[in-house]
Amino acid sequence: MVSVRKVIGSGLAILGFLGVLSLFIVHLEYYRRMPRETQQETGRVLRYRAMRTTVYVNERELRIAQTAALMAALGFPAFALGAYLSTDGKRRATP
Repeated sequence: MVSVRKVIGSGLAILGFLGVLSLFIVHLEYYRRMPRETQQETGRVLRYRAMRTTVYVNERELRIAQTAALMAALGFPAFALGAYLSTDGKRRATP
């Protein structure tokens, strides 16, 4: 029978991975689609660094990117904790 610890650990690992993946996807999409110069008519006047390139976004897009960054920052420790819990905290025996 699967223990509750393994289920919680697997869930945390999946959520942590998805948090990091969301930031990667946001950066890729913004790098591909956002203008490199301001666009007053669409409201894209706020600077954002995506893939080491400055792109211009509007307020809504900036909030999405900031949320993805927060999810990624919380995702790394969640993934590590989930991986630890799902293995019962045991290490492999060395031969």
